[in-house]
Amino acid sequence: MFSPTIREFSKSQYGQDFLRGYFDFSKLPRPDPSPAVEFKSRLDSGVLGSAFDQFLQLLIERQNPAVDTGKNTWQRLADRRSSDARHIRAYLKEGTFSDPLLDFFVRSAHDRHKSFSLEKIRGRPASSPALRDALRSLHDIAARIEWSAKNQILRDWFLVASTAIPAKADLILDGTLFEIKTTKDFSHHAEHVAQLFAYFLVSQLPVRKHQELEIGSLAVYYARHGTIVKSSISNLILIRSDHVARAAFDFLVEFELWVHFRGAPGSTVSKTQVFRDAIFNRTLRHIHPRPAWLSTALEAHPSFPSFSLPLSARTRVSRIKVPDDFLRTQPNPLDTCESTGRVGLR
Repeated sequence: MFSPTIREFSKSQYGQDFLRGYFDFSKLPRPDPSPAVEFKSRLDSGVLGSAFDQFLQLLIERQNPAVDTGKNTWQRLADRRSSDARHIRAYLKEGTFSDPLLDFFVRSAHDRHKSFSLEKIRGRPASSPALRDALRSLHDIAARIEWSAKNQILRDWFLVASTAIPAKADLILDGTLFEIKTTKDFSHHAEHVAQLFAYFLVSQLPVRKHQELEIGSLAVYYARHGTIVKSSISNLILIRSDHVARAAFDFLVEFELWVHFRGAPGSTVSKTQVFRDAIFNRTLRHIHPRPAWLSTALEAHPSFPSFSLPLSARTRVSRIKVPDDFLRTQPNPLDTCESTGRVGLR
């Protein structure tokens, strides 16, 4: 059984209620109605979305050949000796693509979809003509957009190093965190925005990361419409910049609580302070770099090193005390919003 993800948490009512205390959803509004490209037949949305994510990332890399693409790059794959690599090289060089390249994206997407599926999926489905046509259409729409980047392109990027915090960004382009959607309409726009807010907080967690990221804006790209909805973090966030790291930590505590109770933290049990305190203590283990006072406090705690959760609400749990300025960073002089007073009170 797979553990719930940050994405699933952000889609839940509990997760969205938390996020609304820190972000203004209205500042990343639903796009105006516009016609979406139509597909000839019903397609597997998961495979289509994942396949197009890869195709778009290759398109962006082709438009920006001189930009750093990090460790996860198409250029590295193109250096291999395989037919797939030849097709990738041809696209990066000339912008041309054939059915075998589309089939490669579909195979890769299916393998990824299969790895996260709870149902047993046998074999690999052939790339249907309808699926290829859909990818061509989405590519043609995306190719009309100038996906310019000056410094950095990161694709399928794990926002933190720990697998215990499952969050992978579709695309990060020069400090803009993108979610790529192949949905036909905008009916789930609030969920997409919530996912962006959640991923931004994860990117700000004081934990081990593959590299530090400076996220300055958030965006959703609706591939079937060719529409990008984008806004700066400063326009979206309701707290001061020096409170963001603590907000990110509190978000992780709420996520862990939600995971433990399988998405039902509104229950009487989950509201019990005992469980919240135990999860707060356990979440402190993720902090990196870990200050000396925290190392001492963790090692001195009766639950060290496992920090297992209590068996019942009647169990006594000692919550580790943290300084009043815990995870408080230097304020940004450009801050224009006042703290909601919510950060740091948990």
